[in-house]
Amino acid sequence: MKRIDLTNRRFGRLTVTSFAGMAKNGNALWNCRCDCGKEVVADGYLLRKGNTKSCGCLRRERGREAMKTNISLIANRGNVSNLKHVKEVASF
Repeated sequence: MKRIDLTNRRFGRLTVTSFAGMAKNGNALWNCRCDCGKEVVADGYLLRKGNTKSCGCLRRERGREAMKTNISLIANRGNVSNLKHVKEVASF
């Protein structure tokens, strides 16, 4: 099957820089540079469908914003009773 050239195209915060190879499932993998400066390898199909929009910085920013504005998250911030029981104890 013919590969669609995505070089120099922009998807969300990612700009495709070069072809990176093929995934096990046959999808093309592309080297991309995020607006934040990080380099990532992304699946071409997921880029074109809009599922991959950044290196992960967008998710972190949205999470940070949600912690500032979501009332239920603000109310439960620091509430350790909401945490699941952890079997392993970290030793410092």
